[in-house]
Amino acid sequence: MTEFSTWRERTWFNSLVTLCKALQYDIEVLLYREVIITRCRSVVTFCRAVAKRNHRATAVERLLIYVAG
Repeated sequence: MTEFSTWRERTWFNSLVTLCKALQYDIEVLLYREVIITRCRSVVTFCRAVAKRNHRATAVERLLIYVAG
């Protein structure tokens, strides 16, 4: 599984991470494969998140940034 088919599926995985810490590492690897950023504030949040846990940064396969002026 490299991409989520729907936003609902991605949201379900986000919820699962908060409910089950034992699966956190594996699910975060899935969630961080494709990152789409559309706001400046999200860039800062993303940088802090990957700096906090290295496996998040190494999981990123595709990073798209669409921030307008």
